[in-house]
Amino acid sequence: MPAIHRHFIALQGGRHLHHDPFMPNLVPHGTIQSVPGSGSSSNPATWGGRLPTTTDCAVIPAGSTVLVDRDFHVKRIKIEFGGSLRVLEDRNVILAFETLQSIEGSVEIGSIDTAIKHEVIILDTPIDLDEDPAQYGHALLCVGGRSIVKGFAKTTWSWLSVAPLAMQDYLELTQAPTGWQRGDKIVIPDTRQLRRDQDYWAAPEWEEHYVERVEGKRVFLQGPLLYNHFAGRDIKTGKLYYPFVENLSRNTIIRSENPVGVRGHTFCTDRCYVDWQYTAFIDMGRTTIEALDTTEFDAEGEPTYVGGNTKARYPGHLHMVSGPRPGEPTPEGYQFLVRGCAVDGSPKWAFSFHNAHFGLVEQNVGYNCDGAIWVVEQGNETGNTFLENAGIRSYGHLDAGDRGADRIDFGHEGSIWWIAGLGNRFQSNVGANARADFVNLYP
Repeated sequence: MPAIHRHFIALQGGRHLHHDPFMPNLVPHGTIQSVPGSGSSSNPATWGGRLPTTTDCAVIPAGSTVLVDRDFHVKRIKIEFGGSLRVLEDRNVILAFETLQSIEGSVEIGSIDTAIKHEVIILDTPIDLDEDPAQYGHALLCVGGRSIVKGFAKTTWSWLSVAPLAMQDYLELTQAPTGWQRGDKIVIPDTRQLRRDQDYWAAPEWEEHYVERVEGKRVFLQGPLLYNHFAGRDIKTGKLYYPFVENLSRNTIIRSENPVGVRGHTFCTDRCYVDWQYTAFIDMGRTTIEALDTTEFDAEGEPTYVGGNTKARYPGHLHMVSGPRPGEPTPEGYQFLVRGCAVDGSPKWAFSFHNAHFGLVEQNVGYNCDGAIWVVEQGNETGNTFLENAGIRSYGHLDAGDRGADRIDFGHEGSIWWIAGLGNRFQSNVGANARADFVNLYP
């Protein structure tokens, strides 16, 4: 590949990311820039006289706050140190881009107090491998700064109080769910007790349904159940364990424009303030369970090999997130917070927590992920709390195991949890329909 001039991320004080030194600056030169002060995205004055178009690379510099008050579609967005983009909470807005790269800037989308729809769409456009050989782009990238993405608070999953039977058009929950609406997508696991040599995927009996209405603890469906979902029985005590149900719908959504095209991913790193709550990640993630094929660089940042299945492009990736600087506010006292989110579909993992510490991850749900759903990746992660998270359906390869420590290629076997290390707390997490295991633990 011929050498071309690339621009790499540089933080305040000239510091580069030691762990990702060749992360490209994907908007080194914007085609349009917002002016100082605060202004709405639909006002030409905010942009110096003309509105951005779908071909523009928009830059939000220090001292500028752009308030997204209606649908906003550009090629790329760069938020610089001290700049801010905020989607107004009381507006139904679609924010579409190929890449949003915040370099110590601020991104704020949605609120837990309003159910108005906010949708982020990662556009399906070709990846420029000359510009971005490591394929960071087509993403929401937050390097330091603030990443606050929130949807309306709701019950994310619940135990059932009665085993649902085929042809039944309702579910009985142990509690009345909050925030469930007509049209919400819900998933009930396959509860058959199969032998190790049997395969759920030969004739699966998990079910996707949509909510018709809610009356107290009873949730009516838009169609009848196709299968029985019997309880499990403890052979010693006789206690019955009923299945659970996940709700995958959220009013704040981050999704790929085309699930079979160039899929999007999210990536937060460095001193990033991460507060993600009640957000759906739909058809996100680009890394697959096939053998990793990652781009390699020489000491000058020139690619020596461009891979076709690069690692670390997941729906949710907290990569070496060390939280806000000392003395700065933190999300509810944690270094990061992920609460109530839903991942619906990934070709490998739902969320990866990689060298990220002292965070709270609670009441999230994952569904239909090929390799694993929740991954604690490095083994040095410390002080995180994983509380009441749920996962259903992790497909995986039958050739479970590590493909080679030199490529750090793991988590492709089909597990709900893939956990390295013993430095975190796990409590009341549930899962079903993993091809390999509920937990793969590597202490």
